Amino acid sequence: MKSILRLIILACLLSAFTSASAAAERQRLSFVVIGSDKELDKRLEDGISARLLKANIEISDKLPQGKLFLYASQDVNDRKNTKGVSFAIAHTSNVQVALLLLDALKRKEEPSEMLMSMAREEGFIKYLSVAHIDEASKSEINELLDSVVKTFLEKYPPPNGG
Repeated sequence: MKSILRLIILACLLSAFTSASAAAERQRLSFVVIGSDKELDKRLEDGISARLLKANIEISDKLPQGKLFLYASQDVNDRKNTKGVSFAIAHTSNVQVALLLLDALKRKEEPSEMLMSMAREEGFIKYLSVAHIDEASKSEINELLDSVVKTFLEKYPPPNGG
């Protein structure tokens, strides 16, 4: 009984995932900003959100095709520039795991515990980078976010090539 319920739940999740990715109407992506400066974090979140919405991206943590992680850290103990900000940037995706789960369902097999465990994670790292700005000015943040979001979107082109 437990395995049947598990397969039904899995089928519903995969159905939602595949219909979202196949619809080609809007991509579903997600992002998170991590930092200790709440004001800077808010500016970064608003900037990323605005750029993704402008690109007609659906922002959702519900089965996204990819997720952007942006970690911001104020420079400390820097004798030359205490206003600088360093960034770690990562893109993750769990699409491969979802496809494996879908394949198991098509074969009418119960997915392994390892595969189910992987499905509950954020996904595999697809891209990792760092960046630095001299100060958290509007112009430097805009330049950084333009580059970060552009690179993120290039990793997840629309299914219709548009």
